[in-house]
Amino acid sequence: ISDRDVLAYYEQRKGDYVKPAMTRLSLITFTPAHKAKAEKLLQDVLKLPALDYATFGKWARENSEDARTQALDGDTRYLSDEELTKQFGTGVVEAQAELKQVGDVLPKLLENEKGLHIIKLQGRQVALNLTVEQAKSSITNVLKNERREARFQKLLENLRQKANYRVDESALTAIEVDTK
Repeated sequence: ISDRDVLAYYEQRKGDYVKPAMTRLSLITFTPAHKAKAEKLLQDVLKLPALDYATFGKWARENSEDARTQALDGDTRYLSDEELTKQFGTGVVEAQAELKQVGDVLPKLLENEKGLHIIKLQGRQVALNLTVEQAKSSITNVLKNERREARFQKLLENLRQKANYRVDESALTAIEVDTK
């Protein structure tokens, strides 16, 4: 496997080797008109066990006024800081930074231009910034396996051609197979 092949593979799939830090949150979002309801629900959420995502999800489905996360039981999936701000407004990145452990809930409502948010931390992924040299051995293994598979498929095709046989698909489909 040449260095040029490794570099080409790395460049084609750079997103697999260079990624920003990502955070996965659960949110329940309210409009400012429903602040009292949001504050009461926040008190209930704070009483939940840290890893009780089922109840949090149920409450998000029943109460959230954000259709995107409501349908996902409040789940935002993994998002970068930039994506969090774009989708859920200012202050979300700073608020999630206050949450130290998976299952932690922000002890206050986050108020921003997108509404009022109850925020629960689901997980974090550290940033990934592998250089070509750092990824070289794994890329080399992938390319070796791909080439080995291609050679194997070519060998099978050559053997089929040399054996000069044909598969009658219509005859195969007519065969009844007893699965018992």
